[in-house]
Amino acid sequence: MNAPIIFFAYNRYESVERALQSLKANALAAESDLYIFSDGPKKNADEKAVQAIKRTREVLRSQQWCKKVFIEEAVENKGLANSVIDAVTKITEQFGRAIIVEDDALLSPFFLQYMNDALALYKDDEKVFGIGAWTYYMRNNKVNNTFFMRYPDSVTWGIFQRSWKHFIADASTVKQQLQEKGLMNKFNPFRNLHFFDSMLDNQINKKIDSWAIRWTATTVLHNGLILYPPVSMVRNMGNEEGTHEKGIDFNKDLPLATAPVEIKKIPLEENKTAFEEWKRFARIHFLNDTWETRIRLQASKITPHFIKKAARFLLNPGAKKTVPALTEHALMQTEPVSRQFGFDRGTPVDRYYIEKFLRTNSEYIKGNVLEIADSHYSKKFNSGVSSFEVLNFTPSPETTIVGDLTKPETLPEERIDCFICTQTLNFIYDVNSALKGSYQLLKPGGILLVTVAGICQISQFDNKQWGDFWRFTPLSLSRLAAEVFGEDNVQVTHYGNSLSAVLLLKGCAVEDTTTDLLDIYDEDYPVTITLRAVKRI
Repeated sequence: MNAPIIFFAYNRYESVERALQSLKANALAAESDLYIFSDGPKKNADEKAVQAIKRTREVLRSQQWCKKVFIEEAVENKGLANSVIDAVTKITEQFGRAIIVEDDALLSPFFLQYMNDALALYKDDEKVFGIGAWTYYMRNNKVNNTFFMRYPDSVTWGIFQRSWKHFIADASTVKQQLQEKGLMNKFNPFRNLHFFDSMLDNQINKKIDSWAIRWTATTVLHNGLILYPPVSMVRNMGNEEGTHEKGIDFNKDLPLATAPVEIKKIPLEENKTAFEEWKRFARIHFLNDTWETRIRLQASKITPHFIKKAARFLLNPGAKKTVPALTEHALMQTEPVSRQFGFDRGTPVDRYYIEKFLRTNSEYIKGNVLEIADSHYSKKFNSGVSSFEVLNFTPSPETTIVGDLTKPETLPEERIDCFICTQTLNFIYDVNSALKGSYQLLKPGGILLVTVAGICQISQFDNKQWGDFWRFTPLSLSRLAAEVFGEDNVQVTHYGNSLSAVLLLKGCAVEDTTTDLLDIYDEDYPVTITLRAVKRI
């Protein structure tokens, strides 16, 4: 029997529908029971807020999301913390375990299989306190199998009644017990930097109302472990619109699992590599603290004059930074500033060029527009899109075409007015077949907008998943496209210069320099190469 699913909803009807659609796309949804807890309006809520809750509840009742759906609608607002605590306690006491999903989650089609397999395998291991699914901090493929961490997931998670019964609702009590057991350093692992301990104090002082910080403290207090997958099973889509999290995007291009994750017994110990990856991510995104900030003054004293001069040309000290500024010392190291293409610092340099190309060609982004994996750019640069199409290997809530660009038999013919294909051909070995597949998809007169990497580091995630095969030149892309579309129907351009090439290779971001420098183009340094091709009538 599959674990019951608990779903929390309040007033974000669009997020609710997106989350439930992704849940329904899981094969096991049809064999699982869903318990929905819909929170009520706050005191003195205006008509707009009341209507948002009403629309949310209409979405909840609009489909048979799972095998059986039970909806509990609160008359008054309980708040997320009380809703979670009450619902998880109620359902786990009845069934012994549960899977929890919040309304801002976008799930992998293999989420439920992963959760149920993990809950079943570890049901008798008292040290395993729960199952996590959101691995936003694991971007470098340094861990290839499931792993244990001390901190629980707070977006989508699996829980046992045997562990949830230890939950300590009083923040003062759990802090006191952590101190008595000498576990405060384990709870907050950053020396001289306050993170989880500050959150717990804010809970004690009623500055926040978070079930998650109390559950995290409880888990650490009992030396519990949380199992996680090597590839995230969920994106948290609510950071911009949620009540408690504002302005932090942990999900930019976060890949979701596209195949089942193997669940097998592993040693009951925290994975040191994963924990260090989490700490590194937390320092950058939560604490605005990295090694660069601690050695900036020392580095200045030992940096040769010519490096300092080059650094002053590179850096943009007046820009608003969300992470520590790039330093002269960092430019001297063989280790890059970031191995995440600069995502953890701001906007990657190649993304700046990609968006500039699409903005320049936005007049073609209309009619029936196709992208791969999601419809982000077609929505952002929409100039009259009538239908947003998404091509993917496997089904997902947003996918409209399940197929393979290199296999024409899996693709429809003459369906698309504009195909936006960004940073994809580098990862396809048979580029010629992929271009032929693109040609087949387009209607007569249809436009193909392509970007590929010229000068760029290897993407290890893609390399391990399906391969990172090619770095193009303007000439190679032009000849490849001309073989399919005809020479007169192809226009290839490129963006980049030696500075932007260095910035991208070092993992710096647009925010580390100025756009007027990025906008200088040098034909010897094609960082991002672009193609506009038309299928002639």
